[in-house]
Amino acid sequence: MEMYGAGGLAELINSEVEIALFAMLAELPLSMITNTLAILLILIFFITSADSASFVLGSMTSNGDLEPKTWIKLVWGFLIAGAASVLLFSGGGGLNALQTASIIAALPFAIIMVLMIVSVLITLSKDWKIDRKLRRRKREDRVKGEFKEEFVDDFKEEIYNEMKDELYDDFKEKIHKEIKDEIVKEISKEDK
Repeated sequence: MEMYGAGGLAELINSEVEIALFAMLAELPLSMITNTLAILLILIFFITSADSASFVLGSMTSNGDLEPKTWIKLVWGFLIAGAASVLLFSGGGGLNALQTASIIAALPFAIIMVLMIVSVLITLSKDWKIDRKLRRRKREDRVKGEFKEEFVDDFKEEIYNEMKDELYDDFKEKIHKEIKDEIVKEISKEDK
């Protein structure tokens, strides 16, 4: 089989996509080993996916239990296998019907997603407004604090200077009066 040109691998991919992987591997060396490995990997993928799906569904149906009972996982596993078997044996019609049903069922979820986007935008705008208010309040508090410090410093200095002048004047007057009184007393003692 040719890989390129009319009737090659490209034509096979367009017509029978299920066997395209094996046709490509047949053109490579050690095709028997690579085909076996491919089948093994595909089986591991499907088994792991089915196990994960049955575990999640079992957990959801047992009220969020992280270790659902084995029989619950088995029931979900058989239900998943049954649905896959019906789709497999019904041919392309069952799969097309499932695809159409999933597209139709996705429409309400698309509306819900649009509403979720709108709600996230509304919430973000509210958060932005709150953040702006908090920043403005911090700036105002900082400016008030700076103004208060300047005002208190200026006021302290002004009061200190006034009190110093008053105390100095009072002290000067008091000392002057005391000295005057002493001098007057001494003079009056000498005159006697």
